[in-house]
Amino acid sequence: MILTCPSCNTRYMAEGGRFAPSGRTVKCTNCGHCWFQGPPDASALQITIENEVGVATGNPYQSVFSSALAKRSMLANIREIASWAALVLFVAVIVQSAYAFRVPIVQLWPKANVLYSTLGITVNTRGLDLKDVVYAQFSEEQLPVLAISGQIENIVSTTRSVTPLHVSLRDNQKRELYDWVVPLPVTELDPGQSYRFETRLGYPPVEAFDIVVRFAAADEIE
Repeated sequence: MILTCPSCNTRYMAEGGRFAPSGRTVKCTNCGHCWFQGPPDASALQITIENEVGVATGNPYQSVFSSALAKRSMLANIREIASWAALVLFVAVIVQSAYAFRVPIVQLWPKANVLYSTLGITVNTRGLDLKDVVYAQFSEEQLPVLAISGQIENIVSTTRSVTPLHVSLRDNQKRELYDWVVPLPVTELDPGQSYRFETRLGYPPVEAFDIVVRFAAADEIE
């Protein structure tokens, strides 16, 4: 309730709750004038002020939905990454197994050797490897001699049978000039075991340009 001094027109804000139903005497704090003030009008409008604190705008559930969608999206991304990782791991295991077990695979399915050859992978189904093959030419009792030596190694985890070797000499057109079978004193090699061989040929053809050493085929062994 606003009070106005009749003498000096000074205005005051008075709380209506302090007035008796019949009114009361009021003294001006500015000029000291006293006057009788009747009770406040019950029909007067009350003014209420509310300071807005933390009033949200828009959808009040938007942040909750956004958080849930973000979590679902993150979980979906994690699942997708995990799926791709599992696929890559599966393919890697298949490829590694196909390479590690290439020998038994080709032994069980010989046509698989074509696929390995296409990929540039040599599959040794015999399980024996010819290594460090070298040759030397010299004279022995004034006769020309060609000596060929090397090593046979078992490269698998099981005992393997050893067959004779076949050696051939070819010219620069890869035409065979001379060949022979080299019998071996060993018939089998245990895993990791090796045997060093040597063979000699007197009077080798002078046109010899290439030496081929391999395991002899069944029809080449007498």
